[in-house]
Amino acid sequence: MLFNVVMGTILAHLIGVAPVYGALSGIAVPMALGKYMPEGCAFEGVYTEIWTGELVKRMKTGLVAT
Repeated sequence: MLFNVVMGTILAHLIGVAPVYGALSGIAVPMALGKYMPEGCAFEGVYTEIWTGELVKRMKTGLVAT
């Protein structure tokens, strides 16, 4: 949620809107869209995309070391 607030603030500032509106939209939009996500989901799809490459690198390093 902190990422959403920070990005909302930055984007609002860039387009000339008061940063507080960007911060509020960074909270309100995910809450409004949350009802369309599966129950118990914490929007962790981004984490999967980011860390998959790192996991593969570490597994390859472990295979080489053995």
